[in-house]
Amino acid sequence: MARMFITGSADGLGRATAQALLSDGHEVIVHARSTERLAAVQDLIGRGASAVVGDLADLDQTRAVAEQVNELGRVDAVIHNAGVLSGPQVMPVNIVAPYLLTAVINRPQRLIYLSSDMHHGGRADVAGLDWSGRRATGSYSDSKLFVTTLALAVAGPNQSEENPLGEGGERVHDWVVPLAAWRQSHGEQGGEVNECTRIFEESVENVGAGVMGRNMFGPVRGGAWGDEQWTGWWGDNPPYHYPVFILTHYPRDPVEMEGGTTFRFVTDGIESALEQVREAAGGKTSCFGAAATSLSSTWQRDCWTSLSSTLFQCCSATVLASSTTSGTPRCSLTRSGPSRRPASRTSSTEW
Repeated sequence: MARMFITGSADGLGRATAQALLSDGHEVIVHARSTERLAAVQDLIGRGASAVVGDLADLDQTRAVAEQVNELGRVDAVIHNAGVLSGPQVMPVNIVAPYLLTAVINRPQRLIYLSSDMHHGGRADVAGLDWSGRRATGSYSDSKLFVTTLALAVAGPNQSEENPLGEGGERVHDWVVPLAAWRQSHGEQGGEVNECTRIFEESVENVGAGVMGRNMFGPVRGGAWGDEQWTGWWGDNPPYHYPVFILTHYPRDPVEMEGGTTFRFVTDGIESALEQVREAAGGKTSCFGAAATSLSSTWQRDCWTSLSSTLFQCCSATVLASSTTSGTPRCSLTRSGPSRRPASRTSSTEW
């Protein structure tokens, strides 16, 4: 028997899923937008379901929903079902809320993001979008394209040292790996120059320090350092060339690498890491590569306003090719807001 949390479960697919799971003997946590909407799930509660309440169009209420779920105990799966079809709430409900809930809810074994083939009509461009819900700037199809990229960023089964992003996960980077600028930053020659070049160059421009989660640094599934031989996925000369602070529960002395990269290990939380990385950056840009579940509520509040940067890192040629008639990957995403970019998760949905 598993415990499942389903957003938007007062009606439609969410309600039908909750009914089916309850019938199969699973524990279910249902979600309603408001206390008034709780009436729509009273029958499910009567069958044993727990309930949480909060409007996913509101940041604080979304965070409160996650905290209510955590108080009920760790869940085995989260089904991100809630969504709106039109209006200013499309972006915060359909995109920001799943991202924030992924960050705050204690890590489940499986994440399920509901999408549809309407993502084929989405625009691979985040310029001018209002993520706050004050203005209607994105369509339902846009939101489905973006949530597909979010799902792709946290997906990839059977993570291993051979497949750090999981099997097939490297497709997330298909748009950037062929670029001459990317290859040069990794000590390689040749490569392409196209419309994605400017985006990559801007993403690494003037970076003075960075921070990442333990699983992004590795090894797979973390744990105690043991003989401390692990120095990351990138060989002797990582592509950073600046101090990188690793969020971890396990102390370790700094590791100096070739090319100017130094890995430092932070055990007293994200706030401490943020303070240290900003000081180390010395006024330059701070690059954030932590997985969503590493983030604190403080950082989440900062990150959601620059979610376009997250989507920029998450979008892959596999997804974006569906929005072109030729099948050629199109990369027209632009950065906005502060340069605090959660990198694509180096983990699978089967955490």
